[in-house]
Amino acid sequence: PTTGWGVAHRIEDNAGDAFYPDVAMSPAGAAMVVWRQSPDGDGYQNIWGRSYTPRGGWGTAMPVELSERGSVNPKVAVDRNGDAIAVWGIFAFDGPRGVWSNRFTANRAWGAVEQLNDPEVNAGAPEVAVDGDGNALAVWTQGWGCSGTCNVWVSQYAPIEGWGSAEAISEGGENSVSPRPAFDSAGRAMLMWIQADEMGTNPWSNRYVPMEGWGHAALVEQTPAGASGLSFALNSEGNAIGAWIEEGEPSSAQAAIYTRAGGWKPSERIDQDGASLHGTDVAIDKLGRGLVLWHQKNGETSEIWGSRLE
Repeated sequence: PTTGWGVAHRIEDNAGDAFYPDVAMSPAGAAMVVWRQSPDGDGYQNIWGRSYTPRGGWGTAMPVELSERGSVNPKVAVDRNGDAIAVWGIFAFDGPRGVWSNRFTANRAWGAVEQLNDPEVNAGAPEVAVDGDGNALAVWTQGWGCSGTCNVWVSQYAPIEGWGSAEAISEGGENSVSPRPAFDSAGRAMLMWIQADEMGTNPWSNRYVPMEGWGHAALVEQTPAGASGLSFALNSEGNAIGAWIEEGEPSSAQAAIYTRAGGWKPSERIDQDGASLHGTDVAIDKLGRGLVLWHQKNGETSEIWGSRLE
């Protein structure tokens, strides 16, 4: 960066209230923003998107979908060509909730929407990641809002073949939530999620290798009092950091390192004896250096704390 931050301006221009933006950017600076909005200020909330290119600036805000069932939780990822994939959830008041997707190509057009999950089963909380070649991974919780077993499901996208069949990635458990996907530069993918079962509520992971497929779901670490507030980041070399809040009195911020050579290492406590901690966010660079943030309540003060991995 050479000129600093520009003047803030409005991204959307519809009459209705807009919520929950998500943004992704290619290495060359092409970006896509998606959000939830009722275009006329009345009726159903839909998913909208607006693209940006370094040469052309902002494009026109366009609907990603125009269903009449209520859309929520939009997420987007962008590949190195500037193509984008968006995923979101839909509240079907007359049937199960679902996870849907659409793809934006660099010729400035959104395609046709596709449902990714089994339409007979509740699904929600989608996330998406892409690699540099445009291969994508959509993940969600299937059974979200149900009273039975809820598992993490995935569907993979290839630019020529399109979306593949959805499959369950978590294995067993009473409730698997908060899936987080990522790719490395070789097209290998990893997921982390929180799973509740007879061992408690713990972080789990699974790994995808091209030409080999998915491995077996693996327990990252058994936590004495349960885990929440999961975040996960994977670097270009295939090494990762996972972070979560370990419940208890007091709670603690934990971080675990994954290497391709050695797998998951035991987590380390990274907070300074905070009384009440909530949520984490993590980033990792090519060399494996990382930064973990969390929300910490100290008395009447809410604070943001962080720890660097050097």
